[in-house]
Amino acid sequence: MGVIKKITEEQKQEIIKLYTQEHRGQLYISKKVLGVNNPGKIKKVLKESNIPIRNFSEAATLSNKNREKHKNKKFFSKSNENPDMAWLMGFIAADGTIRKDSNEIKIGLARKDKEILEKIKITLELETTVKDYISTNGYDCSCLQWTCEKHKKDLARYSIVPAKTFILKPPYQLDKKYWIDYIRGYFDGDGSINLIQNSNGRGNGNLRWQVCSATKEIIEWIVDFLYDEYEIPKVKIQIWQREHPLYGCQYSSSATRKIYNILYTPNSLFLKRKKDHFEEILRQVKPLNE
Repeated sequence: MGVIKKITEEQKQEIIKLYTQEHRGQLYISKKVLGVNNPGKIKKVLKESNIPIRNFSEAATLSNKNREKHKNKKFFSKSNENPDMAWLMGFIAADGTIRKDSNEIKIGLARKDKEILEKIKITLELETTVKDYISTNGYDCSCLQWTCEKHKKDLARYSIVPAKTFILKPPYQLDKKYWIDYIRGYFDGDGSINLIQNSNGRGNGNLRWQVCSATKEIIEWIVDFLYDEYEIPKVKIQIWQREHPLYGCQYSSSATRKIYNILYTPNSLFLKRKKDHFEEILRQVKPLNE
């Protein structure tokens, strides 16, 4: 817990200000003012100063309001469109959850990808913690969740809504120059890059870049955009029949190399593990003209 020196008058005033004016909790104040985890010390200072102590219900209400306040609320606004915003929208579209009955937004990933959740937390200026947990299937996972009414409303303008799995639409409202960033985000969430071995056992195999979605329109949009904007030949939309159809597109080795070169725009967000894997596979298969 750490040794706490005698609290100065200046610290007392800061404690009172944070508690009464900024409506901060005792744990937060303890860490910020004293540098230790000792909310009991804060409570003692407040009582000695005749400051009424909030009950659990009051503290919980103010905690929710503070989480709502301390974030970049304009991040998903139309006026704030940029590569990181587009990437994160694509990532949430593929791998995020928007609650129907609240303003909560959640992204859950395998713990090996925790680093990107930490980056998202910083990008959104969230005062929250990336939490680790073990799934019901026994997998190590991490999740980032926050509440923001404006984020939820702004995301809805780009078709990112509660229960979006089977109704997701392409982000037509997004400036077209950021579409490739959205696609990179969607690929980081619901895409894969693989090395397919040749049936005759010769050579190092063939590259396959793939993206899947429960909505056919998303896949058609990606295929059309890659063709219209970068002249990457169109591929047939594949359908995997399950309880609900899953749609996907797969690109060959030469197209996969082109996609890599256009996918990672300078100084923008991406899932490091997937990019590293992409580069590792590219190194294993030489281009035909070499």
